[in-house]
Amino acid sequence: ALQACTACPGLKLLHNSGPAAGQTVPQLHFHLVPCYDSVADPMQVPLGDRPLLDAGEAGAMVAQLRNALPAAYAPGVCVWAADAEQMEALGAALQQHVSVW
Repeated sequence: ALQACTACPGLKLLHNSGPAAGQTVPQLHFHLVPCYDSVADPMQVPLGDRPLLDAGEAGAMVAQLRNALPAAYAPGVCVWAADAEQMEALGAALQQHVSVW
């Protein structure tokens, strides 16, 4: 799903175990990092030099990623509303199609 959303040809799976390894969240978790042919190792690029997504780009990508997951893993549909106006329009559209008890 991540490759479909980012059009990356490869992924890097990372796990940091313990503060000495760079773990900052005290729970088991993994990072999937999109890799592109133009960057030999994305983890070697300093944070300040990495292109960052703005909130709108990130939110849209999260919605696209979630919708690319198998239905059994992530049932339903995820939609990104970039601002209050889009959120109101989405709410109005949903209200037309869903009966409220």
